[in-house]
Amino acid sequence: MYGAGNLQVIQDLVSKEEARQRDIEAAKADYQNRLSQYGLLGGLCVIVIIALFLYRNARQQRKANTLLATEKQKVETTLHDLKQTQSQLIQSEKMASLGELTAGIAP
Repeated sequence: MYGAGNLQVIQDLVSKEEARQRDIEAAKADYQNRLSQYGLLGGLCVIVIIALFLYRNARQQRKANTLLATEKQKVETTLHDLKQTQSQLIQSEKMASLGELTAGIAP
């Protein structure tokens, strides 16, 4: 029933099927590896984009802080000048009042 030729054909078929199964498994593993690589690359791209947004926001925050510091310095300088002017005005009013008082006594 099973001659030597038939056994050889069956063994060839079995070995070909095993090789085909190995090729399928290798293709599955390769596909899984590629999916993993694409997933990692996608995650890396998302992280880079987030980092760029954070960097841009930090730069804008630094610019805003610098502008605010400059404006604060201007306001403080103006306030100091205003207080100095107010002090001089009070001193001038005192001197004028003293002059009027002195003029009232002198005649």
